[in-house]
Order: sequence, then C-alpha cells, then structure tokens
Amino acid sequence: MDALAALSEALEVMARDHQVLTDRVEQLQKGRAEGLSWQELLANEAADNGTLELLSELLMQLTVASAQLRRSVVQDLRRQGTDVATTAGLLGVSHQRGSYILRVKAER
Repeated sequence: MDALAALSEALEVMARDHQVLTDRVEQLQKGRAEGLSWQELLANEAADNGTLELLSELLMQLTVASAQLRRSVVQDLRRQGTDVATTAGLLGVSHQRGSYILRVKAER
C-alpha cells in the first residue's frame, strides 16, 4: 500500500474511533472522581475492546503509517540526491538523526 494511503487510512480509523475514545476517557475520569479503582473501571470494559487496548491500537496504526511515510520520503529524497542536512530539516530531526536514518535506510 502506498505510504500516503496507509497514513490516510490510519487517520480515518482514528477519526472514527476518536469519539469512542473520548467518551471512554470521560467515563474513566468520572469513575476515578467517584473513587473507583482502576481495576474496577477496567474490569467493566469489554475484554477485547478496552480503552487502553483501543488507544494502543490507534497509536500503533499511526506509528506504523508514519514510519512507512518517513521511509518512503527518505528513499525518494535519496534518489533525488538530497543531502543529509536538507533531508534532516525536511524530516524535522537533527543532522545526526538524519544521517542515522539515511544510513539505516541505505542498509535495508
């Protein structure tokens, strides 16, 4: 799948699940304010669809999609002959991190 398409898909999933997660966080806040323990609150959630699991899944999808896009951008920038400093600047990382990313990508 194209890196931009993967990121778009991850963002769509996040948008769909945003309200669900927001509602759950509000419920957790209310429960904590009422003195309920984390065990009581989390035990009441569906075992396979809990708040923390949903949050982890969303973050993982975004992390994977972001990495795919970053890898694709780095590969294209290398093919275009972009230097390390420029690549780092475009990625929003330090020169050292940019150099590392380029080196690791070159080894793959």
